[in-house]
Amino acid sequence: MSVEDETKLAGRIVVGVQGFLAGITITILVLVIQIKDVFIFNGESYYEILIPGIAITSVFFIICTYGLVNIALGLKKPGTAYARYMDRLVLSGYYGIMIIIPALVLPFTLVGAVVVGAVEIILSIMLTRLYYRKDDAK
Repeated sequence: MSVEDETKLAGRIVVGVQGFLAGITITILVLVIQIKDVFIFNGESYYEILIPGIAITSVFFIICTYGLVNIALGLKKPGTAYARYMDRLVLSGYYGIMIIIPALVLPFTLVGAVVVGAVEIILSIMLTRLYYRKDDAK
């Protein structure tokens, strides 16, 4: 299999993952809309902030799916400004999910929300450090 074929296959897998994440965030949005009375912390409802956050994250993944299809099909080339923009949208969606998950856990357990948030931060730092390591061969 050539490098170009491997790149297209990886692109198709990424498109599938982004489509799955878009579907999951839409499902979360629908479920949260139905149980709005749960999202109260210290006597204050944060439902009005949570709903747009979930919706925006879902939009990031939907747009990424569309954009990455163009890259996977070879209509747009990797490494271009278009591909870098799609990368940024993917990261924005991931960071959105990282904010949403502790917010969904918060009404049930404050300690759980803090632990989930801390684990997300630690893993993000580790991933970033590994990604930018100089000793890995390209």
